[in-house]
Amino acid sequence: MRLQLTIFQENDIPKVIETLKKKLDQQWHVLVEPPVVVVPAQFTENGIVMEDRAWTPQVSWNELYINMPKLIDEALKEINVKYAYKKVIIEK
Repeated sequence: MRLQLTIFQENDIPKVIETLKKKLDQQWHVLVEPPVVVVPAQFTENGIVMEDRAWTPQVSWNELYINMPKLIDEALKEINVKYAYKKVIIEK
């Protein structure tokens, strides 16, 4: 499964990568081979798009699909990383 999220550029990217990999590797349904992949996929005006990939047997794919966003969110909160979002300023 592949998931993308955007974080602020000020974050410690190596720490984010290490934390996300560790969190996903700890899950019983995530395969060891191929290994979990977490990479900065794109730099945007809003932040860095991180791409997370994890593989699982077909019988537990739904488990990964349901839990991966929650696991990533938990891991980012553990290291105080906030999601980047598009800032819109509305003037009167």
